Amino acid sequence: MDKKKKIAIVVYTLKSGGLERVVSNQTFLFHELGFDVDLFVLEDEIDYSYKGQLHKFDFKPSDGFLKKIKNYIKLKNEIQSGNFDFILDHRYRLNDLIESFWIKKIYKNQNVFYFIHSSDISGYLNAKLVNNPKIKFVSVSKGIESRVREIYPKIQIQTIYNNVEVSKSDKIFNEINDDYVLAVGRMDDSNVKQFDVLIDCYSKSILPKNQIKLLILGSGIRMEFLKKQVLDLNLQDLVVFKGFESELYSYYKNARYLVLSSKFEGLGMVLIESLLCETPVISFDCDFGPNEIIQNKRNGLLVENQNVNKLIEAMNLFVEDENLYKICKSNALKSIEKFSKKNISKQWISIFNDKH
Repeated sequence: MDKKKKIAIVVYTLKSGGLERVVSNQTFLFHELGFDVDLFVLEDEIDYSYKGQLHKFDFKPSDGFLKKIKNYIKLKNEIQSGNFDFILDHRYRLNDLIESFWIKKIYKNQNVFYFIHSSDISGYLNAKLVNNPKIKFVSVSKGIESRVREIYPKIQIQTIYNNVEVSKSDKIFNEINDDYVLAVGRMDDSNVKQFDVLIDCYSKSILPKNQIKLLILGSGIRMEFLKKQVLDLNLQDLVVFKGFESELYSYYKNARYLVLSSKFEGLGMVLIESLLCETPVISFDCDFGPNEIIQNKRNGLLVENQNVNKLIEAMNLFVEDENLYKICKSNALKSIEKFSKKNISKQWISIFNDKH
């Protein structure tokens, strides 16, 4: 690109979640590529670092009509006056009327890429968007792209994997002196990560009797429920809830392996993060993403979707079969070359040059 270009990235919040880490990483990626980056955060919650100029709003469901209108006018003015070459939209999009307003007013005449981050595509697509030939979509996995194309054959969509990084940190945590397996994610009402399923599988595995702990990183409303489950199973000395942590490197690096027990995913960023730290992974073969990341018995174990007995077997296997474990560990880092910053950067530059 001949001249420095301007890019805006729009997200609801930067608080303690996988999508939010993606957006944080994205600001650094485009900054390194030489863009002027403007970050628009629609809720006043920020836990992650970022690059670029921050535009912080505070939209709340409880806000009155006049306050919402005032915020939207301010947002529209700041986006329209920014003269951005590209806008990357990471929001959930649930309401046709609101999306019509975004298209016609806030994004009027702008070059916008709409992201789809989940296999639950209903949260990201609606008729107003799909039937607009000017709108371009970016899926974060091939599985999502395939599902969207089945439903909307004429849609403009392509897959660009998330830019995934784990900043190396010398910070030492007490738990890394223990033998442990790791799980990472938000504990919200949707229970997408299914930590209750994981805890039950852990209790039935050989890990507790071998004094191999389960560390769970993340926060959310379901944590107290999960802590009660652990107490009922008498595992309170072996299952450790660490809450939200922004520095994950030491946890990944020192884990025996990472486990993902989700109902569904968009990609499964924690799998890539773990492999970046040379730590093998285990995951249900859920929709979508894990089977685009895990090479079964080469960098991890891919388990029949939602088969808890198979998940227990996989958790045991990485303890019992040391040779298999070593093979997967040795292949971890080199197995995710397609997710490297270098490859993702090339894709974005190519797309921007084609579209502008």
